[in-house]
Amino acid sequence: MSLWQRVFAYLARNKIRSLLLFCLIFVLSNAMIASFAIHRATLNVERSIRYQLGPVVKMAYDYTKSLSADDLQTVSLPDDYEPLTVEKIHTLGRSAYVKSYDYSTGLRLGSDTLKYLPDPSEETTPYFENERQHFGFSVQGTQAPGVMLIEQGRAKLIAGRLFTPEEIEQGAPVVLMVKELAEYNQVEVDDTVVLINHVAPIPMVEYIGDSHELPVRIIGLYENIEPPSAYHQVYGSQTTDQSMYNRLIIPNAFVEPEAEYAAGDQTLAVTPPTFVLHDPKDMPRFMAESEPLLPTNYYLLSNHSIFSDIEAPVQSIISMANQVLWFSIAATIVIVTLVTLLALRDRRHEIGIYLSLDLSRPKIIKQMVLEIAIVAVVAIALSTFSGQLMAQAISDAMVQDQLIADIDYSQEQQFWDDRQAMGSYRVDLTTQDVAEVYDISFSASNILWYFLLGIGTVVVSTILPGLVLLRLSPKKVLMTSSA
Repeated sequence: MSLWQRVFAYLARNKIRSLLLFCLIFVLSNAMIASFAIHRATLNVERSIRYQLGPVVKMAYDYTKSLSADDLQTVSLPDDYEPLTVEKIHTLGRSAYVKSYDYSTGLRLGSDTLKYLPDPSEETTPYFENERQHFGFSVQGTQAPGVMLIEQGRAKLIAGRLFTPEEIEQGAPVVLMVKELAEYNQVEVDDTVVLINHVAPIPMVEYIGDSHELPVRIIGLYENIEPPSAYHQVYGSQTTDQSMYNRLIIPNAFVEPEAEYAAGDQTLAVTPPTFVLHDPKDMPRFMAESEPLLPTNYYLLSNHSIFSDIEAPVQSIISMANQVLWFSIAATIVIVTLVTLLALRDRRHEIGIYLSLDLSRPKIIKQMVLEIAIVAVVAIALSTFSGQLMAQAISDAMVQDQLIADIDYSQEQQFWDDRQAMGSYRVDLTTQDVAEVYDISFSASNILWYFLLGIGTVVVSTILPGLVLLRLSPKKVLMTSSA
């Protein structure tokens, strides 16, 4: 009789025992597959949200720490104040976690020919119109030819081109302009617009001391890509920063001399830099490494402050799923081992005959493994579907609601200040975002991995008791069984 004939003959003779084994493995497999599915879905939430929030880190100044103790409306610099310098930015940018970084000096320009694009809700008094004519355009210097705003998907080039490395290095008089601003002024790519740089200690008309013209050529038009904003959901659509539609992107090497000129006798201000990391998961390590190097009262911020609200429940659910998974594996090993031992007590005579007929011990173990593996494969295959249904039911009743409930936007003012400070890189996570990425489903590789885990557990459970019995000699086995 061949190996497979012996296997199926045993299963046919022991239908009740095989059915009992099937039920035990099926129940335990359901627990394994449910915990495995919840574990994978929760990991996917963590991974997906981190990548949705992006790898961008910005530096900001904490003005609340500079408020006078006597007058909470007065900002005073601390005695140990350390200004932000280009050298400090380069030091932070050399971190192994940083893929690229960008910064610019503070500069606002005006124009007699290029008109400021107003928001319909903004005041239109002669005073404000005069201010916008002289200081209405926010200049963003760039070190990156590809422009970080566009590289990170916060804007899209729709006409023309980006900067060349030579233009960045030489500070060429070229500019990227927002599509809406170009349409409002009826200008196109390759047109030249004349900007005006005014010398003033603060950007107000009353303080203008001198000025000169800056002809620049438009090389490209872009449009801002604004994601759904929880801030807008809370405070309304009028919170959009109008400066993003009046922004001009120009090489840093062109902007910095003009910023020095505009500053006059004042200290040149360097805008806090933006860092792009290689991987969003490196965010905590980069922040921990960089914080000791920051100038006084500066701090790092990112979109990942939202993720901290759900990180604890995510880790709790992952831990719970792991515990259930390992408990199910251990229970499967113990129960299948006991069932196998009980079955072997009734098969001593049969095994003794196999040994006396010179059937090798490995072949007998192989037969035992196949007998249980066939039952296990059927049970595990069915549990793949029922286990996912169980996981979905548990998720609907508990897990998903817990993750969503921990996203809290009713935070203190500093939270919203940080959200606004992220500017065009801001990503506001919504409960719908979490619900969409929490998915109880298996890919082919996940199902294969689960099958290997389940079958491997059953095989180990079968081999262990088999090895103990097969150490006996055929004569001793037959004598013991006949007794």
